[in-house]
Formats: sequence, C-alpha cells, structure tokens
Amino acid sequence: MDRGPAVLTTRTGGQRAERGPPAPRPRGTFRPRRPHSGRELELTVTTRSARALLPRLLAASLYYSGLVPAVRWWRRRVGPRLVILVYHRSSDEPLRRQLRYLRRHYRVLPLEQALQDLYRGPRREATTRDTRTPLAITFDDGYLDSYLSAAAQARDLRVPITIFLVPGYIDGRENFWWYETARLAREARSDEATIAGRTYLLSGPGQRRELARALYDVARGCRSVAEREVFLARARETLHVAQDAGGDDPGGRPVTWAQVGEMQESGWTSFGAHTLHHPVLKCLADSAELEREVRDSRCVLERRLGEPVRCFAYPLGRAEHIGADGVRAVQEAGYDWAVTTLRGINSPRTNPHLLRRIGVGGEQDWLVLAAELAGVWPMAGLRWLRLAARRVVPRSLKEKAQASAGARRPLSIEPVSRGR
Repeated sequence: MDRGPAVLTTRTGGQRAERGPPAPRPRGTFRPRRPHSGRELELTVTTRSARALLPRLLAASLYYSGLVPAVRWWRRRVGPRLVILVYHRSSDEPLRRQLRYLRRHYRVLPLEQALQDLYRGPRREATTRDTRTPLAITFDDGYLDSYLSAAAQARDLRVPITIFLVPGYIDGRENFWWYETARLAREARSDEATIAGRTYLLSGPGQRRELARALYDVARGCRSVAEREVFLARARETLHVAQDAGGDDPGGRPVTWAQVGEMQESGWTSFGAHTLHHPVLKCLADSAELEREVRDSRCVLERRLGEPVRCFAYPLGRAEHIGADGVRAVQEAGYDWAVTTLRGINSPRTNPHLLRRIGVGGEQDWLVLAAELAGVWPMAGLRWLRLAARRVVPRSLKEKAQASAGARRPLSIEPVSRGR
C-alpha cells in the first residue's frame, strides 16, 4: 500500500522555495519567547534543580528506610527470575555508581550464561554460593561512549556487559539515522520547512525540535533501508545541511572494529546482533530484506569476532516495531534468544525470543535505580497506569482515520533550490 507524498519544502531569506503544490500554513504562528530576565532565569534554574533533587530525595527515603532492601530480599524467594537492563548512552560517574550497586546486591552474569541458567537451571555450585537475583546488563546500538565509558567501567569493576551492535554503521562516517534527523533539524539553514503538510518556523528551538520529530517519524517508517537513505539525502539537500564530518557529540558516533576487538579481548564485554542497518522490522515491505537484516548481522559479527552470536536485540523493541514476521525471522536465523524493550522481569515461562528488559538512563541516580528494580518506585507505577489507560481508552475516530491514512502514504521528498 502507498503512503502519499511527504513533500519537504523550505523558505530562506524571505523567498519560498518549493516544488509541487504549497503546503497549508498552520493555524498558529510560532513566535520566539522573549529573553528571560535575571529573576525569571533564577526561578527557572531553581525549579529545575528542585525537580532534579526531588526524585533523589524520594528514592533515598525508600532505600534508607529499609523498604528497598526488604523487597529485594523477598523477591529472591518467588522463584527463578532474571532481570535484564538496557542502556543506550552512558557517562562515567553515574554509571560507575550504578554498577557498584548492582555488583553488590545482584548476581551480575554475562547475558548468555544468565539465559542458560534461566531456561536450563543454574549450576549447583552457583545456587549454593549465591542466592542473589540474577541480572544481566546490555547496551544497544554500539555507541562510542559504550567503548569509552561502559566497557572501561565493566573492565575496572569486573562486571560483565553485552553490547548489541549494528555492523552496517561500524567504521562508517555516518551518524546513526535517528541522530542524523536531529542534526538536520538543528543545523537547517532555512527560515521555515514544510513536511507532510505541516510548516515549521525555524526561528526557535521549539519548532526545530518538532521538525526533528517529524523527520524521525518519516525515517522510522520507511519501507526499506534504501528508502530511508534516499529520504535523509534529500532532506539534507533541501535543508542545506552539509554532510556530517564528526558532529558535536562524538560519544554518539558508532564504534570501530578495532574498538570492538579491544573490548572483546578484555573478557568483560560480549556482543549480540542488532540488525545490519537498524531498520524497524515491522515497517520493511520486503520479507527478503527483513530476513537479510536479521541473518547477515549475525554472519558479519561471527566472522569478525570469531565466535558464535546467539543473542539478538530488536530495533526499538516494542511490539509495534517487531511484528510476527520479525520474530519468525529471528527464529529462522538460528538465534537462541532475542530481547525487546518491553518492560518486565523474565521467568522460565517467558518466550525466549521476546525477552523483557528494564530501561536505565545513563545519568540516572543509583538510588532511583535501586528503588525501580525493587518495584517500589512510584514513578514506575504512574508509568504503568498511563500505559494501561492508553490500552483501555480507545482513540477517537479521527485519530484512527489519520493513523490509517498515514499508513498508506508513500515517502516522497522533493529537493528544492535555495532561494532564487
């Protein structure tokens, strides 16, 4: 099915440059806010500081009151369980504190060993020595800071981690596609841009963030990797953004094969597959491409690493991103296990190709992490309530019609000249 054209146009220097019919203007006009006065800025900083401090105070009260240790102790006795954490980005000091807490209070295992123990039963000597809840730590995508920070911390603290790699980006000069959409919106040299019928006035950061989201949504929904790359190239040309040569966030770049080899030699970092080019599996129109993305990522990694790759991580990782065909492709490719980003704790009854993980922020305070893993963090409860409300309360007919129409619209971006 076709999804009608998402035409991207721009206006630069008072001249509107476009090709095709003009897109309708939004009802409201974006106006940048006036600069903060000193007093307003002081109040803003104070409010933000208070918001950052409040979760730490609440988590500290839960931890030092004895509630977190008590619940953690009780959970050890409810039967075999495996907690799998998923990180994306990381930074040195917060991650070090998190790993030190996890190392002390959980039995941190390499992912493959933890999964073997879950489904086949732990070795007798392991159960007699250590009754702590098993836990595995994973990092998705293979960012440079996974090498600079996560792998270095794992080696120093002797904590095993697993990194899921995207071989098509390794040793390349390109950003991961989701960072490229953000860069295009941030560095666009136009006064306004129109995509999919909506106009964004780029005189302030708010509209640029919304444009970044729109670019991300189109790239995420592409029906092939080639279509996504064409879209990004045309968007780069239309928004007058140069090819990235390094960017302002080097930690977000992909790792190199030399760095992968160095992490492997340390003995504390193992690897899994995360597709070849990180497409959304459910969006791929060609079943052969879907199978190739899943299968070839494993083949490339096994050839480079010289050892079997048995674990797979679904890109984005929620049910709406995977699809039945995605699960089937993973099974047919011979992976023993596959992890999602669906939140939860695993038991021997969990589908081994739909394993659940708990997301952790690289800057998250270790006290918040402790309360969340114990299941006593109130914010987690609020998140579950919001998710339940989305499932129980149906969308309006208008939203359903818009979603249905959006699913039939093909990707088409028209490059434009920069003014006249």
